[in-house]
Amino acid sequence: MEEHIKAHLNRIRGLGASYVDCRWVPFEESNELTMWNGNLKQASASHESGVGIRVLYNGAWGFSASSDVGDVGAVFDKALANARVAAKRVTFPVRLAEKDIVQDSFTSPNVIDPFEVPLAEKVAFLQAVDEMLDAPGVFQRIGSLDFVRKQINFLDSEGSHVQKHITEVF
Repeated sequence: MEEHIKAHLNRIRGLGASYVDCRWVPFEESNELTMWNGNLKQASASHESGVGIRVLYNGAWGFSASSDVGDVGAVFDKALANARVAAKRVTFPVRLAEKDIVQDSFTSPNVIDPFEVPLAEKVAFLQAVDEMLDAPGVFQRIGSLDFVRKQINFLDSEGSHVQKHITEVF
């Protein structure tokens, strides 16, 4: 997919764009648990993926995004078309500052992968917190756990490529 994206970055650049970048998210998964007054009210999981494209053309930005990565070329084309339309109305053209080409990666420094913790342990944790909150004068107790794991690949027409593996716990 990365080579495919690079080909489209170069293609759109060849069509007159001064800059193009892509944020490709091969996966973003999340789990959410919510306990309300000692009862598990929600246990959900989701999985998403997608791509977002920005194009700078004649001083104007165009953007397009899709969760369907089956035709990434169409997403690039739409971003260019949006930039071309915006360029007709630009009164103050955008000019990017010089920047270094960055090729790097980042991984969240989690000691424990929350997606590997069994559901029963997560629910038991929420129950323990709920029991601590169950006190005179407390009429409503809500506790939640949210976990997100995603990969983001940033590529641009200047040669930058940054890969991020992010795990968030809320």
